[in-house]
Amino acid sequence: MINLKLEVIRFSNEDVIATSAIGGGIGGGSVASLTGKKGGFYIPSSQYNGGSLGGEYVTFQGTFGDFDGSAYNIIDPYGFAVDVDERDGLMSGGSVVFYGVTIDMSDMAPIAKQYYDAFSYGDGQYYSNGVSYYESYWQ
Repeated sequence: MINLKLEVIRFSNEDVIATSAIGGGIGGGSVASLTGKKGGFYIPSSQYNGGSLGGEYVTFQGTFGDFDGSAYNIIDPYGFAVDVDERDGLMSGGSVVFYGVTIDMSDMAPIAKQYYDAFSYGDGQYYSNGVSYYESYWQ
């Protein structure tokens, strides 16, 4: 459980309300870790290590590994496929067509919360900053 602290502080001659998360998070931290959580990922095709699949992005599934202070490594990646414009729908916060079926915004929100951008340093591994499409584009 995260304990929130609410304070009124002085900032540039103005009173500002500030909040902070204090202790009690998973593993004793203030923010819940994604380590061990499964997710979906999109990586630019140019950074995909498994040959040419075509398309601008490759989508895959995996599990968040350890966080090194800037990124999570993605362990056990599987299900690599060409992105068929799903990423654009998750980025837009709007509707998208999946295999001929239009899915609207209300149905996309739970999906957007489980998908993340990925990248590679060229070392054969995949990484993510752990910020979902929902956090990046919908809030």
